[in-house]
Amino acid sequence: MKVNLSKSTDHPGIIAGLDPLRKEAIDSFNLNGLPNNRMEAWKYSNINKVIKKDWVLESNIEELVQNQVKSNGISQKDGSIQVSLINGKVYKNSTHPINHNVMVCGLSEASSKYQSLLETHLGNHACLRSGLTALNTVHISDGLFIYIPDNTILEDPIYIHNKYQSGELRLFHPRSLIIMGKNSSATIIEDHENNTIPSDGSFFANSITEVFVDENARLDQYILQDDSSEDGNHVSSSFITQNQASVYTRCTFTLNGSFVRNNVEVNMEGEGCESNLYGYSHLINQNQTDNHTHINHKVPNCLSNELYIGLLDDKSSGIFNGKVLVHRDAQKTNAFQSNKNILLSDNATMNSKPELEIYADDVKCSHGATTGQVNKEALFYLRSRGIPKAKAIPMLLFGFAYDVIEKVKNSKFKEEINALVLKRLEN
Repeated sequence: MKVNLSKSTDHPGIIAGLDPLRKEAIDSFNLNGLPNNRMEAWKYSNINKVIKKDWVLESNIEELVQNQVKSNGISQKDGSIQVSLINGKVYKNSTHPINHNVMVCGLSEASSKYQSLLETHLGNHACLRSGLTALNTVHISDGLFIYIPDNTILEDPIYIHNKYQSGELRLFHPRSLIIMGKNSSATIIEDHENNTIPSDGSFFANSITEVFVDENARLDQYILQDDSSEDGNHVSSSFITQNQASVYTRCTFTLNGSFVRNNVEVNMEGEGCESNLYGYSHLINQNQTDNHTHINHKVPNCLSNELYIGLLDDKSSGIFNGKVLVHRDAQKTNAFQSNKNILLSDNATMNSKPELEIYADDVKCSHGATTGQVNKEALFYLRSRGIPKAKAIPMLLFGFAYDVIEKVKNSKFKEEINALVLKRLEN
């Protein structure tokens, strides 16, 4: 990848004081560089295949619209807030009705009314030690801003439709900032897909999402990654900061994608926090999904739950690396981590590395990983009851996947995920 940072300060400023952040990101990038397979965190990843290409930065939103791209994303018309991102930018025709002073818009639009919030949060939750995070920060020019004020309870979800235009090695740096005020509550549902026709082009989306969940706030975030392009590459890095007694739940469903890397880092800054990270992936062909999580228990009396499930077919490969760090002062911590996988092909591979690093002595923590094949006894039982193999295997696999699906609280999204997962299993 050719990286030219000489024009990095030419981007139009979103907020006053952004240039020092860009300079810090440039310094970090020059120090750490791009990821490669010699780095422990990228040891089993196909990142070298992605990095070696000469990507072309950004693309024109109007060009995508003129191509008359159709959206196959989550389709619900219940009066909820809806926003469409095209190559990481908010499309001007997105609908974002404002309820209770809720703000859903582009970062550039938010700077006029919420400049102090952007100065406080933008770039202050993301870790610049990663070269890709630094590169995204260097190229901030716009993005998505969501602000739920104090004491605001949103009954209907916010829908975010992410659309990517593939083509001649296109590179995007989507950026999002989500701020949950004290005692607020919201559900955010995202979908990611390649909408261009044909879907055989190449793109690399290097996205960063910063989430701040203030005291007693609750955020449920559901993400569907369903990119059918032959060379769609997505590195998604999310940085979540939680204050006292907040609850953050994240469910990620990866059903398509040539190369998908999900980095999730959670920092618990106040007592009584709860963090729930769940993921399901069904991989085919030579696709790779790489889930890396890092939960920092910094203070006492916090709870974290992790469950990542994978189905791997053909020559696909999966990676799970989850680390839970319990600091010395984080007494009364409860942390549970599990990774379960089923290999549906002799050519599929899975690398799993659950980690616990504990410096407190009054904790309840566990972690584990299993990788195997379809349970032959259960399959025999179903077939002995007259169920053909072609139906019995999807039934067993759906039961396996449902351990994650059941974590979804939004009934409409759960129904859609049920249908998508079943369709993939039956095919």
